[in-house]
Amino acid sequence: MRPSITLRYIVDIGFRPRRAAEQLLADPGHLQHGVTAWLWIGLIYGLTAFVGGLNGVGASTEPSLRLPSARYYLWMGPATPLLYLLNFLVIAGSIHLLAKLAKGRGSYEQTFAVTALTFVLPVVLTMWVFEMPLLVFFPHLQPKVPGGLWILPAWFNNGRQWFGLIWIFFILGIATSRVQRLSIWKALPITLAAFIFGWAVELTYLR
Repeated sequence: MRPSITLRYIVDIGFRPRRAAEQLLADPGHLQHGVTAWLWIGLIYGLTAFVGGLNGVGASTEPSLRLPSARYYLWMGPATPLLYLLNFLVIAGSIHLLAKLAKGRGSYEQTFAVTALTFVLPVVLTMWVFEMPLLVFFPHLQPKVPGGLWILPAWFNNGRQWFGLIWIFFILGIATSRVQRLSIWKALPITLAAFIFGWAVELTYLR
């Protein structure tokens, strides 16, 4: 398996999820591509968070977990890959179980692969590219709200994060419809329910 093929899937599924999902179904290495996508996003965000912790950036709100706010990113850096994996497993598992109730025919491995692949491009373009400079290069500009950048207006900070989530939701819903052989009208509610379960997991640690 070549990393360039995984990267192509990441880009394609971000803009052409139906076609990318169909190609992934025919690829015997679909699970490997999903695992590679998880490792990339987990390590990219984990390393960024850890460097931010070394730079003295702390949690912008009190963490739900019993972690000191000032050392939040030092703990979260090494844990981020595992937390992404947990989130992907919850979302993919929820989609797969709910799809089976709706007579879906895809496998869990295929569902996990499209889940991991759909997250990478939206997360990088709407979240990481804005947060990485703050954590790595400008730690003294620590935000007062989660994911915020004081040099940008609040509406933009909120908008880019919501846009990223909505982007993921729709492309994952479309990809799910192909993987599980369901209509889009069945796949989207299933994806929304899985998102809610995944978001509940994230709220325990995301700050």
